[in-house]
Amino acid sequence: MKQLYLFLIVCFTVSCSSPKSLYKKGKYNQSYKKALKALNKGSKKREDRDVLEKAYRKLNQLDLTEIELTLASNELDQWENAWEIYNGIEIRYFNSNKYLAHSNDADFEKYMAQKENLSQDLYSEYKLLGEEKYYSYAESYNKYLLQDAYYLLDKASFYAASEDLELEKMIDVCLENGVITYSINLTHFDMQFDWQLNNAFRNIEQQSSLFQKFEYRRGTIGDCHININLQPLRFNDFNSSFDQNYSERIQEGFETVTDTSGVTTQIPLYINVQGTVRTNRVTRDWEWQGNLNASSNANVCRISNNYLRATFRETIERYETFGDLRAIPAQYQNNYNNSSFNRESEVAEILASDLKDDLIRAFN
Repeated sequence: MKQLYLFLIVCFTVSCSSPKSLYKKGKYNQSYKKALKALNKGSKKREDRDVLEKAYRKLNQLDLTEIELTLASNELDQWENAWEIYNGIEIRYFNSNKYLAHSNDADFEKYMAQKENLSQDLYSEYKLLGEEKYYSYAESYNKYLLQDAYYLLDKASFYAASEDLELEKMIDVCLENGVITYSINLTHFDMQFDWQLNNAFRNIEQQSSLFQKFEYRRGTIGDCHININLQPLRFNDFNSSFDQNYSERIQEGFETVTDTSGVTTQIPLYINVQGTVRTNRVTRDWEWQGNLNASSNANVCRISNNYLRATFRETIERYETFGDLRAIPAQYQNNYNNSSFNRESEVAEILASDLKDDLIRAFN
């Protein structure tokens, strides 16, 4: 009986998740995928082919409706969404066309012609916008215009039906002339930390990107001059303390007891002992900050902050004990006054790296 019950459950589950049942529930994408998977595994069921056919057509119908609504917008990003939907239709066709009726081929060709027309429109619009930014650069020499032009022209290149040599040449010009070089100069008075600062800020050159080039060298000629004036490294200590009381019942000797027959017995004697641990906590807050000044003849310095700041906190605890040590946990006795702060040079290395990261964030 139990086996029959399990068999019926399995049959019910399989039937409810079959391609046909999924299609009836309106789960067209799941129905399509399951039917396609079964056919790819060698299914000979006519039902799987029929469901695949119906789900394929239904999904295309839904996609075309969404494309129509999307293209009603005049925004290019919406047009790109429509292009992606066409791309999905194309992938769906090639994944399943060997199982589909040949009557679908003509519809597919029509969809691809529509996709090609949309590609041409996207190409033309992005090229037009890119050229506007590109030629505006000649009037202002604002490198951000070339950067904007690059991203627009690069999209135009993506949608181009064939290679556009004029377009590719403009893209190369954008890449060559749109780079902004930031020359970074650091002034500080903590000469003992010169190595830590130079080591950290030299690494900023590795953060250079498509249109950002960082140079950490005195006298470097750049588009944007960054002067950083660091204040001395400082710290403040904050003291606090609190007590924890402990109590322990311990054995202290024996009492000899003699019964009426003269037999003696040793009975343990217990006492309660108390002790106190005083935790003296010192929290040290380090701070390294400085002013950031940016200047440029071409107005290309886009910096979000005019100061840099890095902080680091560390805490040490030292213990005092009062009362009977037998009541106090061993860790407070063994670690008595053995903690210490980091060396100043170690903290300087940490904070120098954080200052560099703070500077990178200011460029974004």
